[in-house]
Amino acid sequence: MEMVVIGALSTFAVWIIGVPAPLALGLIAGVGEFITYLGPLLAAIPAVLVAVTKSPEAPLWTAVAYLLIHQIEGSLIAPLIQRRMVMIPPAVILLGIVSITYLFGSVAIVFAAPIVVVIFAAVNLIYVRDTLGEKTALTRKLR
Repeated sequence: MEMVVIGALSTFAVWIIGVPAPLALGLIAGVGEFITYLGPLLAAIPAVLVAVTKSPEAPLWTAVAYLLIHQIEGSLIAPLIQRRMVMIPPAVILLGIVSITYLFGSVAIVFAAPIVVVIFAAVNLIYVRDTLGEKTALTRKLR
C-alpha cells in the first residue's frame, strides 16, 4: 500500500512541477519504497536529474517535493499502515534494520524489514505462545 501511495504522490508532484515523464518517475518512487528508508532517497535521484532538463529551479522544487513526500510517508503513512498490517512497534523494526545491516552489510538493508517481521512473528508464536502459554495478537487472528 505504501508503494502505491508514494508512487501516486510522486507522480502528482512531478506532474505539477512540470518534469517530463511523471508516470515513470512515480513508478520508480513506488518501487523504491521496497527498500526501507533508503529507497525513497535513491528514487529521488532520477527525478532530480530529469528535472535538470526542464529549468534551473525545477531540480530544487523536485527535491523539496520528494523530501516532503518522504517526511509524510515516514511520520504518517508508514506508521498507520505498519500498525494495521504488521502489529510491530516501529522502534523494533528500526532497531532490527540497523542490527541486520550491521551484521550482514549494506546489501542486507533491502531484506532487513521482512527479516525483522519474520523474526518477530517467530518469537511471538514460538516463545510467547508456546513457552509462556500466553495469547498473542497473532494467534487471536488465526482462530
